[in-house]
Amino acid sequence: MRIAPVLLSTLLLITLGKQPLFAAEDVIVRLSAKPDTAWIGEKVVLLFDVLGKDSWAQLKKAHDSELEGGYLKRFESQGTRLQETIEGASYTGQRYEYLFFPQRPGVLTIDPVTIDVELKRWGTEAESEMIRMATPPVMLNVRTPPGVQIDEVLISTSSFTATQSWDPDQTEFSVGDAVTRTVKLTATDVSGMVFPPIEHQDIAGVGLYPASPEVEDKYDRGDLRGQRIEKITYVMEQGGAQQASDLMFSWWNTEAEELETVTLNGKSFSVKAAPGSTSIKTPGLPVENSYARFLWMIGVVALFAGLGFVVRKPLSRWFLKWREQRNESERSYFKRVTQAAARKEGAKLLNSAIRWLDRISTDQSLSRLDLFLSRYGSPQALEAYGEFCSSVDTTGDNGNVRKFYQELVAARSKWLAEKHTIQKIDRLLPPVDIS
Repeated sequence: MRIAPVLLSTLLLITLGKQPLFAAEDVIVRLSAKPDTAWIGEKVVLLFDVLGKDSWAQLKKAHDSELEGGYLKRFESQGTRLQETIEGASYTGQRYEYLFFPQRPGVLTIDPVTIDVELKRWGTEAESEMIRMATPPVMLNVRTPPGVQIDEVLISTSSFTATQSWDPDQTEFSVGDAVTRTVKLTATDVSGMVFPPIEHQDIAGVGLYPASPEVEDKYDRGDLRGQRIEKITYVMEQGGAQQASDLMFSWWNTEAEELETVTLNGKSFSVKAAPGSTSIKTPGLPVENSYARFLWMIGVVALFAGLGFVVRKPLSRWFLKWREQRNESERSYFKRVTQAAARKEGAKLLNSAIRWLDRISTDQSLSRLDLFLSRYGSPQALEAYGEFCSSVDTTGDNGNVRKFYQELVAARSKWLAEKHTIQKIDRLLPPVDIS
């Protein structure tokens, strides 16, 4: 959602008393991007300063939202103290930092943001006032690395690693056995929510069951490290030689200015076929005496016991597969979103929403929450998402969890309606004869 432009010459003054204690020129508001030229996906720090003349200036509210052409994230809720002398006057205030990850090439304009600034005179708490102002616009030049398609989701960083592990770490299996592949992606100065989901190729004779991804950001004094962990379980359904595919990850090295690729090798499996079942003949009709009838009952019990022994593994696999499919359904994933929203657990809600989106995404155009909300959400959806992300790490109920969840529910309903319409059309249209 694009932030509504605000004319730089327009400064709205909101007073708390009958007489204004401060003039608008007593406040300095600055917004700058560092760096002002960045690669697609590279971290850009937005420095946001508020300063008061002969007073203390503090940001009370920034009416921020998701910026068009990128992803905005704020990690620190408290600003750092600033004190400057400008034209002989003393100014004191705070600096706030936002992280912006551009996803579209070209010249991006970060339009003015309306803010509420609280000013306090030194030595008294009575003389305070709220002033509403607007930040200046900021121009950001975003470049596309050579050899990269414009529509690709790219990770731009100075350090990227991709590792994997197998459990169990072996190559010989029997039908019904399973092996779990765990892939961990880590990057410096990149949020884990920017990583695109991993695409796994289908394997004939092997069932693929991806688990919910784990997304985590670690932020410490300006240093950010994003991480995404994905697990997929391979269930051997047929005997023979099977092959798990390689996984390739491309990323732009911002220091070397080179496009690099990390490859995680697949693995070959030798799967033993299930042993052939032995046919069991049904016993004949019982003779007319109690001893024969007893033997016949013993035979029936033995028959069912034998059948149970033969089908125990396939039946167990069927039940596990059914339970896995139920747990991996779209409805089950969104139920976890609802549970996190009901508990007002912002971080868990965001993680559950990302996992749900990974579950339903079929193309890169819907691989991120901002893209999904842009397509299916209301005009206020991205604004609610931006405010929610800015406060996701804060404690207490600030209303952003409920607002974001309501927008996500509405967007999901629109997506489900579109999905059902497409399925209905596919059922009604006759097959096309291309012979």
